[in-house]
Amino acid sequence: MIPIVVLPQADLDIDTFFFYIAEDDLTAADQFLDRVEETQNLIANFPKIAPLFITDNSKLSGMRWFPVKDFPKHLLFYIEDEVQILVVRVFHKAQDISKVFE
Repeated sequence: MIPIVVLPQADLDIDTFFFYIAEDDLTAADQFLDRVEETQNLIANFPKIAPLFITDNSKLSGMRWFPVKDFPKHLLFYIEDEVQILVVRVFHKAQDISKVFE
């Protein structure tokens, strides 16, 4: 298993989605956090499970994305290096993801 490091912006993304979901359903919000952790564990064990994020931005070369378990509209973006997996951001599918990474 490769160690997971959640970057500050990704941590903020996760918190933002938690609070948004919690406005309607605290149980679902707690489940979201659990599923994010499960997704991170899956990626730590199988880092190449996710497709590469196709973009013209060379700074994002090697970035992969994977849906959060049971929350398929929430996408976890990460980069694998030699020693760790960096969770860069978590987005909702409705967001214009390419523009956010500009």
